[in-house]
Amino acid sequence: MRSPRAFLILALFAAACASGPPQPSRDERAIRGLVRDLVRADAAGDVDAVMAVYAADAVLMPPGGAEITGLDAIRDHYAAQFAGAVLQVGIGNRDLSVDGDHASMRGYTQGLVTPSGGEPVAFRHKFLMNLVRGADGVWRIHRLIWNEEPQGS
Repeated sequence: MRSPRAFLILALFAAACASGPPQPSRDERAIRGLVRDLVRADAAGDVDAVMAVYAADAVLMPPGGAEITGLDAIRDHYAAQFAGAVLQVGIGNRDLSVDGDHASMRGYTQGLVTPSGGEPVAFRHKFLMNLVRGADGVWRIHRLIWNEEPQGS
């Protein structure tokens, strides 16, 4: 005859196995959706769709360049990028942390940039993105910094 203790341990083990991995929260799903929208907009060269994911006081910190502050400057940056090249980009998430109305995502992007009339150039960048939830409940990018990721990382 099995003891009640053995049965309890077996039941707890079975319940733990059946529950599977934790499901992402609504905020995590919304943020990952925002990032997917940004990647799609980049690939389409759609400045308006890109701008929809940025907060009014957003700052971009590109590698080797000056900070790009505010929506007008960010719009100009993307318009210049899209006018001179076609992007093919994929994204990988290394971690996402949500704390109230603030979140951060760390990950990488990789793909090809094909300058107008030129040959494709491969890239792989690591990034850190800080996001804020606005009064309307929508998550937007507040700060974005990226740089080249070394080969083999």
